[in-house]
Amino acid sequence: MHAGIQTFLDRNGFPRGVLITKKITNDKTSEPLIDQVRYKVMRIEQLLTALPQVRFVLVGDDGERDPEIYDEIRQRYPERIEAVWIRKVSQDSARPVYAGQGDLATALGGARKEQ
Repeated sequence: MHAGIQTFLDRNGFPRGVLITKKITNDKTSEPLIDQVRYKVMRIEQLLTALPQVRFVLVGDDGERDPEIYDEIRQRYPERIEAVWIRKVSQDSARPVYAGQGDLATALGGARKEQ
């Protein structure tokens, strides 16, 4: 894992666990950047299938479609999704917030206070 990501997780009190990120490179080993919705749904469903006894926390931002994608996954697999945390980056005040999704900044603020 990259040191910057580990520092962020440690500083904000994230529990130990597996963090899965997308591989982006300038060569053929890069994961696709075209259809993000399809890619994310497919990748999350692969993980749910591969690890049937594991519950997941989904973390994303509202800059693209993470809230909609995670809401769809949470509705289809409610017993498998422990929590959904969304970082607000969109300036659109009308951007919907889906049931069951928490504000990542609030969660991180709470983690800092407890330390």
